[in-house]
Amino acid sequence: MIDRKTITKENLINLIQNSKTMEDAASKLGVDRRTLLRLREKFGVVHISANVNNKHEVRYEEEIKQPTLNEALGRIPEVSKTPWTGVHLSDVPKEDILYKGDCYISGSALPKSITQLNLNADNNLNLLRKVLVDNLPKEEKKKPSLEKFTGFIGKKTREVEMEAIQSKLLIDTNDYTHVVISDCQVSPGVDTSYLEWIGKYIAYVKPQRIICLGDFADMKSLYNYKKESFDSEEYKADVKSAKDAMAILMKPILEEIAKTEWKPSLDLTLGNHEHRITKVAKADKKIGSFISVDDLEYEKYGWTVHDFLVPVTLDGIAYCHYFTATNMGAPIPSAKNLVDRKHMSCVMGHRQHYETHRASRPDGTTIVGLLAGSSYVHDEDYLGPQNNDYSRQIWVLNNIDRGSFTPVPIELKQLKRVYGN
Repeated sequence: MIDRKTITKENLINLIQNSKTMEDAASKLGVDRRTLLRLREKFGVVHISANVNNKHEVRYEEEIKQPTLNEALGRIPEVSKTPWTGVHLSDVPKEDILYKGDCYISGSALPKSITQLNLNADNNLNLLRKVLVDNLPKEEKKKPSLEKFTGFIGKKTREVEMEAIQSKLLIDTNDYTHVVISDCQVSPGVDTSYLEWIGKYIAYVKPQRIICLGDFADMKSLYNYKKESFDSEEYKADVKSAKDAMAILMKPILEEIAKTEWKPSLDLTLGNHEHRITKVAKADKKIGSFISVDDLEYEKYGWTVHDFLVPVTLDGIAYCHYFTATNMGAPIPSAKNLVDRKHMSCVMGHRQHYETHRASRPDGTTIVGLLAGSSYVHDEDYLGPQNNDYSRQIWVLNNIDRGSFTPVPIELKQLKRVYGN
């Protein structure tokens, strides 16, 4: 038996190399395994692993060669698979020492230690990666291709937009909500792809009520109607374009209704553009015998249709295509004027620009006026080059309580980034 007090480094190396196991080496020295490991550290002997002949390969700390960059990078996958990396011997409990790789740990403490071990491994791996990458020679750093970079940005933008418009901080889908679609003014040849985006978003939010403020159809064929100018083919084209557009809007909504328990109410207040049909039908009995607002088939999709300028009150909020300011029937020009004149929460369309105004009653109830603006993407020729710069959106009315609500605009350009091709 070797005296541990007089043992030299060479004696220790020979002892380990000629022992089958570390326990065998400790027994020959007359110490326990922990004491042997401390002697190994004292003399700077690093135990690597046992070879096929149960002999131990030993090397000195001063002989450890710094790996090259490529060698270090090549070892990263191995390090990431080793949850024991970073465990220091001084942290190991005395009982049941278990050897794993380059580290020792108590077998009985393993269940309690595994979380910390994995955390240490991740931290060491991330640090190693950072050091290696930060010290790469400049000429080895490759710039990503423009296509790859823009593709990554596009994906992140899409994720951010989806998170923004579906955020529970803005829209609580468990709360009582209305979704409002304002003027779409569909006519032959205009882009109607945005209606699919709107439909998909409504199917996601699942509001209790869906309200369309009218002027869904443009009906240009009846603008400035004169008997001698009526063109039945243009009228049919107007009607067909509106029907096709409504089918696009309602497809994702009806599909969601069919596969879930969601059963929203649908209310549509006719606008002045749809009212052109009624005006012409009354002015010319002959033409009126074969044209009607019913040609638009809004009811086919479940809409409850309300006549032009007849308000409908839902959950304390009055809806109409527009509210009149005078006995002459002129539209109310502002959200503040809307609240001041009607003394309740009101929502109207008709105008291209949106506007909101809040006021309070003496009983503390908040009332809101909302001019909802436009819900289409095309430009109108009659507005010219300087007046088509208004925002385009639908609205979610959230936190509805006794007519009060929080209006949340959902811009069509946001929906395009999420649902567009």
